[in-house]
Amino acid sequence: MTAPVLACTGHGDAAGLLYRLEHIGCSQVPSHSLTVCNRPMGLCARHMALYSSIAIFGLVASISPVKSWRPRSPLAIVFMIASFAPMALDVGMSWVSAWSPNTVSRLLTGAVAGAGVMVCLLAATTAQVGDLPVLLVTGGGSVPCWGPEEGGALP
Repeated sequence: MTAPVLACTGHGDAAGLLYRLEHIGCSQVPSHSLTVCNRPMGLCARHMALYSSIAIFGLVASISPVKSWRPRSPLAIVFMIASFAPMALDVGMSWVSAWSPNTVSRLLTGAVAGAGVMVCLLAATTAQVGDLPVLLVTGGGSVPCWGPEEGGALP
């Protein structure tokens, strides 16, 4: 959002630098982008939603006092892959001219994919934190996720 604001306030060099940096992660098709000050943002709507949902979901997870909601299942990777299915369907249908994605569909599919990435990352980071046992917070107290009953050594 900073690049178009810089461009419309007369800071074209700084805006150009930001647009070039953002182009590394996005094709920046103007018709796929949200606009600020009548200028396209540096990321398309889909990438903006993807990165924003990762940031928001990560922030909420990091400040949440309840840690037991974090997924502990190896199915987290399956969930992440499944979360990209709506985006793949949206893009695939446009390739065969059966559907023309709009800003809303791009925002929604990007947000769903971003949430799936964060669920998978939280599952991975909850399962291993360096050499320390991760505590699973339960209603009655904390229980180590691994320990002597699972082989005696930390992974």
